[in-house]
Amino acid sequence: MSISGFREKYRNISIKWKIFVYLIGFCTLLLILLWLFQIVFLDSFYKNIKINEVKKTASLIMKNIDNENIGEIIENLSVSNDVCVEVLSENGTVLYSSDVLTDCIIHKMPQFEKMRLVNQTVENGGELLGYYNRGSFFGNVLNRNRFGNRELEPNMNINLQETIIYSKIITDKNGDKIILFLNSVISPVEATVKTLYIQLYYITGFMIIFSIILALL
Repeated sequence: MSISGFREKYRNISIKWKIFVYLIGFCTLLLILLWLFQIVFLDSFYKNIKINEVKKTASLIMKNIDNENIGEIIENLSVSNDVCVEVLSENGTVLYSSDVLTDCIIHKMPQFEKMRLVNQTVENGGELLGYYNRGSFFGNVLNRNRFGNRELEPNMNINLQETIIYSKIITDKNGDKIILFLNSVISPVEATVKTLYIQLYYITGFMIIFSIILALL
């Protein structure tokens, strides 16, 4: 069928059926968007939100690093954002610390491991963000303790992401380098996805029935 023939046929369709098609199309598009954002991309959105929270916390600490109440500020930010924080001097001395997570990685990490991350942060331009599986991370640290120079990197498998470690090197008003370590846990979202999955089944059925009835009316 030619384009002109298709247009002529479209003009002959009654207003009722045009409205019906438009409503069904709109509801279909709406349902597709709901499924994409609530199911398919939920995990990605959640991780991006956690990353932004961690970076925002680091940015606020950096802005207030010379404030005389920086210890209290770090504590408040740590509690409100559910983020562990440790601030080190260039030689590895702990300046400020806030531990609000169970089994926080940065507070249980050996000193040589922290300095290794500091070196990686320097090599990465002064900022480093990593996803780690808590169990595999501590397991690899244990292996390095046992076998000396054997280098085992933390497991970076996307499917095992459970925690975020963010490190950033900043400079205070005296020109001294300071290292920020932040750790935030990525909570499993499988249960939430299952709940939304069931809810969307009901919403899909309701929207289809509702759009058909509304279009016919």
